[in-house]
Amino acid sequence: DWHGTRRAPRQPIKAGVELQLDGNPVSLIDLSITGAQVLSGTILRPNQKVRVTIPQDETLVRCRGTIAWAKFELPKASGAPVYRAGVEFVDADRDFVEQFSSRNRA
Repeated sequence: DWHGTRRAPRQPIKAGVELQLDGNPVSLIDLSITGAQVLSGTILRPNQKVRVTIPQDETLVRCRGTIAWAKFELPKASGAPVYRAGVEFVDADRDFVEQFSSRNRA
């Protein structure tokens, strides 16, 4: 829970599931009908507007989002630094997000 502001329960997502923010791949950590936590190799800043692309079989589902919070993390071992961020969905299809979350739950 990010400072007690969670509006919907987040579901942990299995490793290897990716979304795109503004065309850049990000690793999905957890997901709810109102947003997601992601890890990104590109800079993410609070209040940044992003285009979210979610893979759906042969198609892509798109919505708008806003970065609610972000923090820079150095790797614990060898590897590249990342940005951990919370994305708040603006106009996501809630039914689709629930189905995607159920299929990819950790």
